[in-house]
Amino acid sequence: MPELLIVTTTYKRPEAIRRLQDTIQYDGGYKWFIWDDGSPEGMYEGFREQLPSWATYQRSTKNRGKRGYWKTVDLIFKQIRVFEWNYCLFVPDDAVFVKEGVRRAVNDLGSRNILSLHNDQPERLKMINWGYLPKDEGTHWSNGFVDMLFIARKRWFDKISWRVKPIYRDWERYPDLGSGVGAQLTRMSYQRKEPIHIGKRSYIYRDHNKASVMNPERR
Repeated sequence: MPELLIVTTTYKRPEAIRRLQDTIQYDGGYKWFIWDDGSPEGMYEGFREQLPSWATYQRSTKNRGKRGYWKTVDLIFKQIRVFEWNYCLFVPDDAVFVKEGVRRAVNDLGSRNILSLHNDQPERLKMINWGYLPKDEGTHWSNGFVDMLFIARKRWFDKISWRVKPIYRDWERYPDLGSGVGAQLTRMSYQRKEPIHIGKRSYIYRDHNKASVMNPERR
């Protein structure tokens, strides 16, 4: 049984996901599950042909984008529920792991059920808390948040019932609003008495100068 399952959603970024693949290093057993959110057919063909045995690629026939991201994550949760793994690490396609980043994430999770890996964006600790102001605990921040960059045990997924509920936001008036998935998962976690911590070490590097390509025609 692979110890670790890495999950990445991608859309029209074959070169970025190749860079991510090159930085996945972990001594324990692991699998990589890649969900293509409806990129044009054939765009990832070269990437797929060179995938190692520890990676699985699945392409949706429909691009749900930002407005339907809740459904994308809900579908992924249902798929990975039947997989065998101890830890699940969600990482975006515009990130690359720093050296030993994967092992750091597993080690820093420790006995916790969930650890957010968002210390690559320290300014967000002051801006995004969705009602839970992060507190400096020395080795980590408590009262953290989830925004689809995290590592968790199956027990955490059990607590949130392996699902994401429908999300409806006023994207017409406020086109820069996010998908709302991270906010919902954060609230669900705290409602179920499941605290979220944010690791203080570096795990990934992310190019923040890149604009989101999640359903760009609707942004």
